Amino acid sequence: MQSITSSPNYLCRNPYSFCFRMKVPKDLQNTLPKKELKYSLQTGNLSTAKIKARFVAGQVQLFFRDVRKGKFIGVNLSKKQMHDMIKKFMQRTIKSYDQPALYDQHDEDIIRQSHWEERSVSDEIEDLEMIKEDLNCQLHKGDYSAVEDETDSLLSEDGIAKGSIDKGSHAYAELCTGVLSAQIMGIEYRQKRLKGNLRGDLEDLLQGCLPGSQQSKPISAQDTPREIVIEPAPEGKKISEIIPLYVDEAKINWKPKTENEVTASLNLFIEVVGDAPLQSINRAKVAEYKQVLKKLPPNKNRVKKYRGKSISELMEMPKEKTLSAERINKNLERAGQLFEFAILHGIYEGPNPASKMQVPKDKHASQKRAPYTNQELELLFKSEGYLQDTFSKHYMFWTPIIALFHGMRQNEIAGLHIEDIKETNDGILYFDDIYSRKSDPTQAYRVAPVHPFLIEELNFRKYVENIKSKGHKQLFPECKKGRDGYGKAVSNWFNSRYKEKCGIVSKDGRMRDFHSFRTTFITRLRHKKVPLRELKEVVGHSVQIDITDTYTDPYPVKQLFDQVVSLASFHKEIDLSHLKNSKYVPK
Repeated sequence: MQSITSSPNYLCRNPYSFCFRMKVPKDLQNTLPKKELKYSLQTGNLSTAKIKARFVAGQVQLFFRDVRKGKFIGVNLSKKQMHDMIKKFMQRTIKSYDQPALYDQHDEDIIRQSHWEERSVSDEIEDLEMIKEDLNCQLHKGDYSAVEDETDSLLSEDGIAKGSIDKGSHAYAELCTGVLSAQIMGIEYRQKRLKGNLRGDLEDLLQGCLPGSQQSKPISAQDTPREIVIEPAPEGKKISEIIPLYVDEAKINWKPKTENEVTASLNLFIEVVGDAPLQSINRAKVAEYKQVLKKLPPNKNRVKKYRGKSISELMEMPKEKTLSAERINKNLERAGQLFEFAILHGIYEGPNPASKMQVPKDKHASQKRAPYTNQELELLFKSEGYLQDTFSKHYMFWTPIIALFHGMRQNEIAGLHIEDIKETNDGILYFDDIYSRKSDPTQAYRVAPVHPFLIEELNFRKYVENIKSKGHKQLFPECKKGRDGYGKAVSNWFNSRYKEKCGIVSKDGRMRDFHSFRTTFITRLRHKKVPLRELKEVVGHSVQIDITDTYTDPYPVKQLFDQVVSLASFHKEIDLSHLKNSKYVPK
């Protein structure tokens, strides 16, 4: 027996072809009748053998999983039952192929066939060969979809109700394999009859398709069963063993929260596919993972009604919404990165099974968040909280106002520190080096001038001084830093309670939340034809328009004040004069 260099560790070669062998795990050796599984791959081509061996390895791991879950063949279906069902199917197949004596070599009429009739026989043999090739391909791939109806019919005839046998179990797979093999044998029988050969004994034919037989595989006339003797191979590292290795190496370039997000994503992968050896995961398994992701709710570990539920329970539960295409693709991308790491380090052999698995993105996603209309802004800023000054926290009063007049993100506003509020030599107050850069040093330097309404009407400069005098470092001390930054308190308050209390509803299917302030700011200024590059610099979007932008310094604060921020005129479009009477505005 010769080992194959640079091939899967379960792939070896005998003098005639390549073959597969895997040792039964120790915890299953008392359950299964064998301590190792052996299969002939029936090919002398190395590339083909690798593909088949990887598929077989995946199927074997699924079989081991089913055994551990109690889905072993002896639980639901006996060997004798399976033998009898396949024999019955084989009898029907042979009967359907037994035609009148026109093709019997003892019938003298066959000698008197015309040339056209002989040509018809040849055509049928050729057609049958093509069908047989297709069935052989299905058998090698483990694709039983073409014979599921026949298999279910056989089970029904034997008094076994539909659904009693798990279609994902090894028992069902073995029965389907037998039915596929019986179809192949039936075609070969038919071909021999057309060529004038006598019918063989049914029991001899059955030996090639019964489960557990040495010949339970597609067989051609020239095949000769051979004993396979190869060394057992290790199963490889489990997914849970590889994740820490990958994270430990990759996290050097990650933000702190990224490590938690990646680990959570890969743990979800384990939760869905099982903690199997990584080498046993193929594209079909990743595709199954993708289908599960499509049915899961967002924040399943945070939302009370989903917390603690299994994946199967979550899939059955009614859900208001499921994971977005962006989130699904992020999970698939992270699984793919794990495989890339494993391939690079020799832990996984073969192409990345998660490559090109992403779901299409919604082309209209950017249109799903709506800017606020003036009527909606009236509802938000003339609520009880603003009119009667009942807000209990500083951020409840200030964060919506700052968001509206500056287009800043929720996390950026909530994370503002006293040191971020600076003033130019010519007296322009501005937010300096906005929060996003504190979280990610790779972000570009960015400033945003403070709008005149905050300075002149709401005495924002004095508010900053008051907070500083109390020894606070944050502009809004109630906003505590969490895994995803400082914005959680703002999000929980505004998105979950406040906007609905104000009567903000979506009748057009477009989202309206805190981020809609940013959409409102950008939309209104674009409609006023504010220079695009200056606007992007204020709101923190990529500013490159042409190659010269790469070599252009940021605009002066005064220019951004004059040409962008000061043009936001919401205080002139809706009455906001009552805001200056708040307890949060210094007198």
